[in-house]
Amino acid sequence: EITNILTIREKEIVDLVKKGLSYKQMSDLLFITTYTINYHLKNIYKKLGIHSKSELLSLLMDKRALIS
Repeated sequence: EITNILTIREKEIVDLVKKGLSYKQMSDLLFITTYTINYHLKNIYKKLGIHSKSELLSLLMDKRALIS
């Protein structure tokens, strides 16, 4: 399960990415800088063995398809 290896903050960011929010929108919502958003995303990518937001979305879609 993807969510087992992510921190609570990383899970929040993944949820916001799924909703299609920009880095600026995420930073405003979470009261952190866009730099911090980028930092968390890099950690998420590293943990999941991916390299981009599009790969993250693709992975999430694949997992959702498996769960359905």
